[in-house]
Amino acid sequence: MTQYIRVLSCISTILLTSSVAIGQTPSVRSVVAHLGQAKDVTFATAIQNEPIVADEEVCSVAKLTTKTILVTGHSLGTTNLFVVLDGGVIEAVSIEVVRDPLRFQRLEATIPTVVPGAQVTLTPVDATDKVVVSGTVKSCGDIRLVIQLLEDRQLPQSMIINQLRVRCCCCPCRTTRRFCRR
Repeated sequence: MTQYIRVLSCISTILLTSSVAIGQTPSVRSVVAHLGQAKDVTFATAIQNEPIVADEEVCSVAKLTTKTILVTGHSLGTTNLFVVLDGGVIEAVSIEVVRDPLRFQRLEATIPTVVPGAQVTLTPVDATDKVVVSGTVKSCGDIRLVIQLLEDRQLPQSMIINQLRVRCCCCPCRTTRRFCRR
């Protein structure tokens, strides 16, 4: 049986809506990738190719300067992505890797944005099993979490696996830069 990489969308699609007071900027604090059960996985930036190698316990973090994370690995397991907002951590999506250990595969996880003028950067996190993508959304719109399959031609080149929606509106009950939870 042909082995493959299967990308699982989150069990229930999560659309996060938020509103802020007039003149305030909604802030997406971070998107965190946890190693989870998947072992022998390597995270690296696409341009500088700086490795973020994960062993059985943690993922040591190198400098990250782009919006692209390359994910390579040979073992089965699940990697979880989390969206971190001002109010806490929300589990967003799980990526399950099902593959032949002898076959090399590479996944490219990108976090593009459809929000004009948005600023998103990758920053290191003190040698734990997570990579943080942080930034400030300067206007309303959607941020998409996309996984791209680079080397398996039998599968689509890219899949949208989750979406974070930021909705701007007047919120007179808030005077600080916090999300109005609904």
